[in-house]
Amino acid sequence: MAFLYFIVMLGGIILLHEFGHFIFAKLFGVYVYEFALGMGPTLFKWEGKETKYSIRLLPLGGYCAMAGEEANDEAQGIPENRLYSGLSGIKKIIILAAGPLMNFILAWFLFVGIYLGLGEIVDPPLPYINGVIEESPAQAAGFEFGDKIVKITFSDGSDIEPNDFYDIIQAISAHHDEAVYTVERAGELKDITVTPQYVEEEDRYIIGITMPEANVRKLTIGECFTAGTEYFTDAVSLLFEVIGQLFHGIGLDTLSGPIGIYTATAEQIEYGFVSYLSLVGLLSLNIGIMNLIPVPMFDGGRILLTAIEMIIGKRLPKKLENALMLGSLGLVLLLFVYSTANDIIRLL
Repeated sequence: MAFLYFIVMLGGIILLHEFGHFIFAKLFGVYVYEFALGMGPTLFKWEGKETKYSIRLLPLGGYCAMAGEEANDEAQGIPENRLYSGLSGIKKIIILAAGPLMNFILAWFLFVGIYLGLGEIVDPPLPYINGVIEESPAQAAGFEFGDKIVKITFSDGSDIEPNDFYDIIQAISAHHDEAVYTVERAGELKDITVTPQYVEEEDRYIIGITMPEANVRKLTIGECFTAGTEYFTDAVSLLFEVIGQLFHGIGLDTLSGPIGIYTATAEQIEYGFVSYLSLVGLLSLNIGIMNLIPVPMFDGGRILLTAIEMIIGKRLPKKLENALMLGSLGLVLLLFVYSTANDIIRLL
């Protein structure tokens, strides 16, 4: 059953992403050879008026193959005005951005829908320490009940001022080195240095503090839209923060590939359908943002190359474009292998 939920989730997210490219390509009159869900050998296919639609074996991708899209695509017999390469730069960018946009719309729709379905919200616990676990790093460092964590300074010099306890949990998850926690105690500020400890049974890092109970409150329909939108913007902000940390080498060991996503899917199903929908929204948002990273293999990279072509007034040389695509493909494959290795190590 978990595998079915995994396929539906991944397939649905990819389908909407590629549909974004597809619908705007059609709106701009571009000839589309094939609209495919998945990669690898074809399982099912049917011919439309001019486009072939297919479902392929591996549900790990998909594509919208447009005439004139590739640098080496001669697009024989297709009029110039129906080629992707014949479009204005603005129209190309709109087609490329439409995929991630669909991912964002799906995520926002699901987040708002979850709050509409529940009719209530759990406010994040404030960054106060509700308890200190015995024989933990936090106890040894000197944390006390009632301490308010106002700032965390990490070993690389960066810092955060947590708005709620979830920010603290995220910080501990991403930074495993020694950190300085500035706490407010009896009206005075105090710096406490502590290093997170890995707990194998829970497969996570902790310092040994517990959070206050969350407050549950009812929502009106309007508040549901507001709460869903706030959750969306908070998730976007957090994902950009995590991506920035990854570029600095922080949290690389937390990267997950398809195996990790499948494991997370199985776990969320056990918590209920709402948790599963939340995971779908977060993964859709993740895929949308990742595709905007300026790497040539991704939509963001192709948007960047298109913008450069608009500035210089001509298309980049085919050899350069192919080299950039090949190089970025190598980086993506390395990232895929690394994240999959992380997943296997966690399973073992």
